[in-house]
Amino acid sequence: MKYDVLYKDKVGTIKGVIENKFSEDFNNIEDYTLELQLGEVIFKGDTFDGLRLFNGNDLDEEKLARFSYDQSKDYITERIIKELSNCKIAFNLGVEVVDKETINSTLINGYLEINLGTYSHKEYSLFQYSFTINNTNLIVVGDSFEEVFEKLKKTIKETHLIMNCYGCNYSDYSPYGRDSFGDMLCFKRAKLEYLQVKDKVGLFESMTKIGAFYTQETYLCKEFEFRKENTGYRG
Repeated sequence: MKYDVLYKDKVGTIKGVIENKFSEDFNNIEDYTLELQLGEVIFKGDTFDGLRLFNGNDLDEEKLARFSYDQSKDYITERIIKELSNCKIAFNLGVEVVDKETINSTLINGYLEINLGTYSHKEYSLFQYSFTINNTNLIVVGDSFEEVFEKLKKTIKETHLIMNCYGCNYSDYSPYGRDSFGDMLCFKRAKLEYLQVKDKVGLFESMTKIGAFYTQETYLCKEFEFRKENTGYRG
C-alpha cells in the first residue's frame, strides 16, 4: 500500500511517497517492509524511526546533503549506516473501527505525524495521530504504535472497537521488548495455546513451542477476532 507523504525539515518541504510492502509471507530478511521515496532519494526500514538511506551510492553529495542523518557503523560489514533524522513525515493513515451498537465498521481517516530527531524532543512524541470520530476531533500521541493504539482504544472504547492486529485476540508483544512499529507477534496458528498464556513465562514457552510470526499493528487478516480483556501477556 502506498501513501502520499509530506516531508518537512529545516530546509523546507518535499512531497513524496511511502510504501508499506508488508504481507504475511514477506521476507524481511531479504528486504525492508517500508520504503520512503523523496525525489530521487530512497530510504528503507522496518520502522518509521529506522529508515536507512538506500541508494546513496547512486546519487551525488549535493542531493544527499539535503537531509539529516543519524550515523552508525555496521560492525559486520563496517559500512556506515545513515538513518533519516531531524524531520517530520506526515500522511493519512486509515484505521478500521466497529461501532459497538450497530456492529457496522467504518474507516477513521486519521493523520499520522512522525517526528524524528529534533522534531521529537520535549513537547513532541515520536508519533501523533489526529482523527475525527462521532463529529469530535481528537489527538493521541506516543513513542510507539503500542502507546498510540492503547490511547486510541481508551479514547473510543465507549462506542467503538479497533479492528486490526493491535486489536486482535491473538496478537502480543515479545517479553524481550518491542520496536516502535511492526514488531507484534501473531499467534493465530496456535490460538488455543496462546489463550492459555497469562504471564511472561507462559509467553516465553509459547514462543518456543508454536509458530508465532511478526506482524504490523496496522495489518488486518481474515482470521481477526476482537481482543478480550485479560488475554495473553499484554492483557
